[in-house]
Amino acid sequence: MATLQSLTRLGSDHNPLVVQTESENRVRSSIFRFEAAWLTQAGFREWVVGRWPQRTRSYILDHWNRLSAELRRSLKGWGWNWGSDQRKLKQTLLKCIEEWDSLAESRGLNN
Repeated sequence: MATLQSLTRLGSDHNPLVVQTESENRVRSSIFRFEAAWLTQAGFREWVVGRWPQRTRSYILDHWNRLSAELRRSLKGWGWNWGSDQRKLKQTLLKCIEEWDSLAESRGLNN
């Protein structure tokens, strides 16, 4: 729920860092990163197998380049959707905790 930006260093060997919390304008990285947590999701393996391109070229490097490009594109989409679902779930859980906290403060807790 925060962003960190490294600024250009001027006259020092240290880079200043700017931390911004609760930013609405988040920039998505174009770098592909595989998340190990995807492996725990039900149906993920079948989803990958369904998107695995068939070999249409005889030269293996041509096939590998096509395969890696198509899978990377598909997995980026998976990651964006999965990340969105996780953020929504987190917000829902935080809202529930906030409601329980306010309820506990308003009427007190018993043993």
